[in-house]
Amino acid sequence: GQVGEADLEAALAAAAAAWPEGQPPAQGLRFETGRLVLTAAVWGEAQQRSFRERLRSQGWSVDFGAGRLTLTRAPAGG
Repeated sequence: GQVGEADLEAALAAAAAAWPEGQPPAQGLRFETGRLVLTAAVWGEAQQRSFRERLRSQGWSVDFGAGRLTLTRAPAGG
């Protein structure tokens, strides 16, 4: 089969491409179809904004909180 847009591989590739330089790797992850939760060090506001903007252009939404960042596949047309 092929990797779908909501699969783990797609989410990991998107996160890796947008990961801020100088930030350590994620410390943990959890995945459900279309939703990737990464446990990571606290990022500055500029790093969060850059990460969110890069992923938004690829159809992902990102939420930060409690040492976690959550990537969710944005609804079609949204």
